[in-house]
Amino acid sequence: MNSQLINGKPFDPSIRPVEALVDADFAAKNKLKVGDHVELQGQSYRISGTVDTPKSGNIMRADTYLPLAEAQP
Repeated sequence: MNSQLINGKPFDPSIRPVEALVDADFAAKNKLKVGDHVELQGQSYRISGTVDTPKSGNIMRADTYLPLAEAQP
């Protein structure tokens, strides 16, 4: 992960409900903060932290990081 945690804490794969890290710009644009929930493919994840990811021009990142076991089909 080429990102830096800037708020909150890293997710703990053993915690339920599953936690996620989200890009700080995405969180700000969507008025999300640590402790809020984000929905991905019908699943709700608690935001444990926000990360600063490398930017490319004016493209807003929407990176979301999950524990590997949760992300795999």
